Amino acid sequence: MKAWIVYYYDNEWCNLVHAETKGKACAYIRDAIDVGLDFLDFRAIRIPELDNKPITYNNAAESGFFYRDEFSNGKRVAPEESFINDCRCKICKQK
Repeated sequence: MKAWIVYYYDNEWCNLVHAETKGKACAYIRDAIDVGLDFLDFRAIRIPELDNKPITYNNAAESGFFYRDEFSNGKRVAPEESFINDCRCKICKQK
């Protein structure tokens, strides 16, 4: 299954998800966060290094994905306890 980084426009917030298409990735995240946003408010970018792999902290870091939060202290990747996986596909459920 293809892996995607889904961003909300004009925001640094993003999430990783598995989906067959870009549109399905955006729709999944839109429905998961349930804040009444329009489908067109999201953009998805492929991250092929995570295809068919569970979305875990280590797999995400090895794929080149990075994110920062208030606990990052200037590091490229936030601490592992800050990592959230909202993907509910079969691959991620088996991890």
